[in-house]
Amino acid sequence: MKVLGINRAELLVEDSDAAEATFKLLFNGANFSPDLGVHNRPLDCRTDHAIGLELVHPKDETDKIGQLMKAKGQHVFTVVYDVESIDDAREHLKKNGFEIQYEGDYSAKPEVDVHKQIVVRPDRTHGMLVVFQERRLKGLSVHESRGRG
Repeated sequence: MKVLGINRAELLVEDSDAAEATFKLLFNGANFSPDLGVHNRPLDCRTDHAIGLELVHPKDETDKIGQLMKAKGQHVFTVVYDVESIDDAREHLKKNGFEIQYEGDYSAKPEVDVHKQIVVRPDRTHGMLVVFQERRLKGLSVHESRGRG
């Protein structure tokens, strides 16, 4: 498996508007775009791909992410890594005894050629949710697609 680097960290926040204002100030400007297709979950997600940060606010405390917020408060809970091949990542995880919690294919957007993710069960990653993704925009290589929204 070839890891290309960190795509983004996902920060669980109590107030999306306040968090967005904080990070715009901290980074001397930021451009957070809402994720409107949050997999039918009650979440407010906003991402700035240039600074590699996604703000995640649960809108329902009974949802899994809402329960996590209730139990642990605000924290970095996920780190997303770009990989050259999702198939190689899957093979590497299985060969080394890591359990896959979830696999998703988000390639349906017209500008996307491939966008597949694997979520590693956090029991063996010291509680951090690790996501590997292969993402290519149409007409670009995996390397050229990195950092583009």
